Amino acid sequence: NAEYMGFEKSFSDDSGGGGKESNSKLIPYMVHNILYVMNTTRCVPREERQLDIHLSCTDKSKWCDLAYDLNGPLYSSLLMVLVYTPEKWKQHQLTVLKQLIFTAHIRYVSPTFTGPIVDKTVKDFAVYKPYLIYFALLSELMKMFAKAKNVETETSWTQKLAEYIRHNDGPLLEYAEKTWLPWYQDNVLPCETFLEYFDVMALMDEVKDVNTFLDSVLNE
Repeated sequence: NAEYMGFEKSFSDDSGGGGKESNSKLIPYMVHNILYVMNTTRCVPREERQLDIHLSCTDKSKWCDLAYDLNGPLYSSLLMVLVYTPEKWKQHQLTVLKQLIFTAHIRYVSPTFTGPIVDKTVKDFAVYKPYLIYFALLSELMKMFAKAKNVETETSWTQKLAEYIRHNDGPLLEYAEKTWLPWYQDNVLPCETFLEYFDVMALMDEVKDVNTFLDSVLNE
């Protein structure tokens, strides 16, 4: 759902209809189903190790490969929202954003894989916007799930999150309808520049200079 909203796609093909509001309400239940599978199969430690490896990679040639991979940044960033604690997400969010921007760029300049990136010139904001919106939606999801920290059980983060969703579907649905969706429509969607976007996302303290940041994504 977050990907469809980020890329402004119709929900009709997969869900049979419904708009952003009705489909956003499915997210807590979909997350709970995923967490149930992950917790019962005990695959979380393995998935987290893979995500850590993914984030620690600084080799841009490997970023090129991942840009076309089904398990690339779009998939891994969503998985991070489920597996990582809010603190760990905040620690790595800028790297996640860089990988998504890089993926948007290379898919635009080379729709099919051709090897290392050649054209490193920053393109129009519209090229990157769907990926930026996707990141924004994931960041807001993490805020939605952050209250799971208050679950008083001696369990892992994914178990706490599943428990929280199971007992708080009402507040989560209200948050999705009255906070998450309006924030997406009124604040993120209208953004037309990187500067405006980083300001809305409250990332300027970390990004500091937009041009330098973008240059680091494509050229370093």
